[in-house]
Amino acid sequence: MIKYQVNTEQFKKHYFDICLTISKPNSNGIRLSLPTWIAGSYLIRDFAKHIVSIKATENNKPLNITQLDKNHWQIEPCRNEVNIYYQVYAFDCSVRSAFLDENRGFFNGSALLLSVDGEHNNTHQIEVKPQEGWQIYTTLTKIKKNLFEAETYEELIDCPVEMSKANCLDFKVNNIPHSLVLSGKHTIDDKRIIKDLIKICKHHHSFFGDSPFKKYLFLLLVTHNNYGGLEHSNSTSLICARDDLPQKHIKNITPEYTRLLGLLSHEYFHAWWVKKIKPKVFHNPNFNKEVYTEQLWIFEGWTSYYDELTLLRTKLLSLEEYLKLFGETITRVQQTLGRHNQSLVNSSFETWTKFYQQNENSINSGVSYYSKGALLAFVLDIQIREKTNDKLSLDDVLHHLWENYQDGLEDNTAQKVISELTNNNFDNFFKKYLYGTEDLPLKESFAYLGLDLTFVKPKTQKNTLGIFSKEEQGFIKITSVLHNSPAELSGLSVNDLIIAIDDIKVDFSQLEKTLNRYESGTKIVITVFRDNELRTFRAKLTTASKNICKISYLENISEKQKEHLNNWV
Repeated sequence: MIKYQVNTEQFKKHYFDICLTISKPNSNGIRLSLPTWIAGSYLIRDFAKHIVSIKATENNKPLNITQLDKNHWQIEPCRNEVNIYYQVYAFDCSVRSAFLDENRGFFNGSALLLSVDGEHNNTHQIEVKPQEGWQIYTTLTKIKKNLFEAETYEELIDCPVEMSKANCLDFKVNNIPHSLVLSGKHTIDDKRIIKDLIKICKHHHSFFGDSPFKKYLFLLLVTHNNYGGLEHSNSTSLICARDDLPQKHIKNITPEYTRLLGLLSHEYFHAWWVKKIKPKVFHNPNFNKEVYTEQLWIFEGWTSYYDELTLLRTKLLSLEEYLKLFGETITRVQQTLGRHNQSLVNSSFETWTKFYQQNENSINSGVSYYSKGALLAFVLDIQIREKTNDKLSLDDVLHHLWENYQDGLEDNTAQKVISELTNNNFDNFFKKYLYGTEDLPLKESFAYLGLDLTFVKPKTQKNTLGIFSKEEQGFIKITSVLHNSPAELSGLSVNDLIIAIDDIKVDFSQLEKTLNRYESGTKIVITVFRDNELRTFRAKLTTASKNICKISYLENISEKQKEHLNNWV
C-alpha cells in the first residue's frame, strides 16, 4: 500500500509538508514522478517545480535520492519500509494546482502527490491534517476521520481536496448525494441556487440515462473577480466572482448568475462527456508529456453547446434570453479574425501551444474550439434534424456514442457515426466547416427554426485603430494589433506606448473619446515610444466594424418552422 500524510502546519509559508510511505518497496530501487499536466487542462505546467525539498529514509537512515529529470527521482535499492519527506509550495489560487494559507487549503493530487512506479494500480491512502476548524471536502472514499482511500493513483489525482470553513449545501438528485461547497467570503440565496442546480443535474441524468458516479461534489471558490472550472469524474473544482452568485433581493436572473449556471452545467456535463467517454488517447494518458487529439471541438465544443441549451430546456432561461446569450457567442466568434486561419481540428490538436499559450497575435491566427465548436454543434444539430425530418438530432448522436464507445473515440469516430446514423454523407460538411475554415451557415440553420439571424451596427458608431491596449505607467500600451487595421497599415506594433495624437497628449481613459472627435477616414499622427525611442506614425481612422448578432423570429414564420423550433427546444 502507498500512503501519504499531508500536513498544513506551514500555511504561512504556503508549504504542504508531505510524507509518502511505501510499505513494500521495490528491492531494485524506487522511481518517483509527478505529473507535468492535469487532465482537462492542456498545458505543461511542470508541477514538480514547486517541490522545494525532498529526502528519503529507511529505518530512519538516509537513502540516496537522485533527481533524473524535471519530474523524476530515483531512490537506491532497499528492503524495508521507506518514507519520503518533501515540501510543496502551494500558492496558485486556481482550479488546476494547489493553494494553502491561513483560511483554506486546496490541492489536486497531480500537483502534490508523487507517484511510485509499479504501484499505480494499487490502493493509495491519504491522511490529511487540516488546521483547527477546517472541514475536509473530497470524493475520495473516507476510511475514518481525515483518512481517505483511492483504488488507484489515477483515481487519487482525479479527486481534488478542499479544506476550509466552507458553506456546504447538500442535496440529492435521483437519490444520489450531491454537495455544493462554497469557500471564500460571500452572500448567497442558497435555496435558489440549489433549486436551479437540481434542475440542471436532473436534465443531464435524463439526457444520458444513467449515472457514472455514486456521489458528486461541486467545489466552488468565491473570489473578487475570477471565473473557471475543471472537471473530474465525480466532482468539479470551480471559481467565480461574488457578483456571480444569486442574491435573495434580486429576483431576476442576472447575466452574471446566468454565466455561473452555464459553468455549473458545463462541468457537470463533463462527468459523462469527457470523464467517462473521451478520446481514446485520454485513457491512461502519459502525464509526462503532451497527449494530442483532434477531438476537443467535440468534447469541449459540444459541451459548450449543451451547457447553455440546458438552461433553455430546463426553463431557467426564456427563449429570448437564450437567443441573446447565443448571439453573444456568435458575435465573439465573428469578431475573431483567426477563424479564417485555423480550423477546428487544428485548434484542438494545437491546444497545447496555441489555445493554452495565447499571445498578442492569437486573435488574428486562432479560434476557440469552445465557442466555434459550440456553433458547429448547433449547425450540425440542425443539419441532422433537417436531413432526417426531425427524427434524429445531435442528441441521438451523443446517446449512441455514450452507449457504444465508452472505450474511447478515435479522431474520426464521431464523423463516421453521424453519417451512419443519419444515412447521409456529411463529408463535404466536415471538409468545409471542420477541416476547413469557411464560415458556418448559421443564418440558414436559424431559418429552419423560424428564426432570423442578422448583424446590426452598434447604436453609436465609433472610430478605431484596430488595437487592443492597456494602461501601463501612465501610457497606452498596445497589446494586440488586428490584421489590415489602421494600426497595422500605419506600422504600429505590439508594445508601442502611445503618448500623443496630433501632438496632443492622450491617456488610456481618453483614447476612445479622442479618436471619436475625428470623422471616419481622417488621417492622424500618432506619437509613441518604441524601445524608448520616440516614433511617429500616420494612420487613417475607420469606423469599428464590430457588428452585433441579433436573433429574432422571422416575420412570416410557418407552422412547420414552429414545429421544428418546438422540437429543438
